[in-house]
Amino acid sequence: MKKLNYILMVLFAGLVFTACDDDDYSLGAPSDKTKALIGTWNVKSVTLTDEAGTKKEMDITPYFNFDSYKVTFNEDKSFSIESSSMTPNFVGLLSGTWSYDDAEAPLLINLTEGTVSSQFTLAAPPREGTNLRIKFIRKSEDKAIVSYRYELTKN
Repeated sequence: MKKLNYILMVLFAGLVFTACDDDDYSLGAPSDKTKALIGTWNVKSVTLTDEAGTKKEMDITPYFNFDSYKVTFNEDKSFSIESSSMTPNFVGLLSGTWSYDDAEAPLLINLTEGTVSSQFTLAAPPREGTNLRIKFIRKSEDKAIVSYRYELTKN
């Protein structure tokens, strides 16, 4: 019994001394959300959701030629959308200015062309090396009718 107690005490002491380690992890500098957004983005997928009724979702990517659909965000806060006549522009805007609701922790991207504005919800703030996931909700009398979830890849 004394031998077992001695072995347990030695094992416990070994655990105590090996368990104490300094974990100095550095988070690094926060990513620049504006820099991560700047560039030309291509459509990877578009999902349509019936917001007014059944909440059913449908991947509409195969039904349209999204190869020609491109969104470009510029450093001067301007944007442009290119699409062929065979690809519907669900947003309804072609060029204008863009802004975040909060530059440090953006949840929304606002696109403005003249007096017309469209708002996109971000699934997550933009980061270098990741896809951009945004959601556009089409409304009628302030009620959500349909939404489009875009997944975009950067050129």
